[in-house]
Amino acid sequence: SIINDRQYKWAINVAKNAKTKWKILLTHKSPYSNGPHHKDSDVKNVGKQINDIAYYGGIDLVIGGHDHVYVRTPVMTQGYKAKCKKSKILYKNMSYNLYEKFLGSIYVVPGTSGVKNYKQYFPIDFNYDKIIKLDCPVFSTIKTDKNVLYFDAYCYDIKSKKISRIDNFALVKNEISLNE
Repeated sequence: SIINDRQYKWAINVAKNAKTKWKILLTHKSPYSNGPHHKDSDVKNVGKQINDIAYYGGIDLVIGGHDHVYVRTPVMTQGYKAKCKKSKILYKNMSYNLYEKFLGSIYVVPGTSGVKNYKQYFPIDFNYDKIIKLDCPVFSTIKTDKNVLYFDAYCYDIKSKKISRIDNFALVKNEISLNE
């Protein structure tokens, strides 16, 4: 299924006119997944709409679900890898993969906080920065500090009861022109 026309226009309008520093879109289905539903026609159709909402709404981060896999894209614009400056940053004694001067969105399918991890399928037909084969529950955190958003993903090992950091990135909110 797809988002009906009224909801679709409403979502773009709300996102475009939001007066927030950061715009994060939460979706049930993600356009960028390699789980068992990634080729379903409804996922493909709603994925195109999600890409449009992210693009026209100026969304920085899209977090999707449905498939219990862990996938993170680079900065994407309308299905394509976007130009941006990549480096590293240290924040509270933790290293982050830093993206700055970007026009687009990072998409994350953050796994599952339960124990039902899905099989991942390859090859995939989109750019990705990180794919993790999960065998544990995953949780994520988002922090902001001034003009930086910090994202961390953690795995909880049920047997050892230990938590390990499995992914991270940071976004710097810079004002940039379309000509950069």
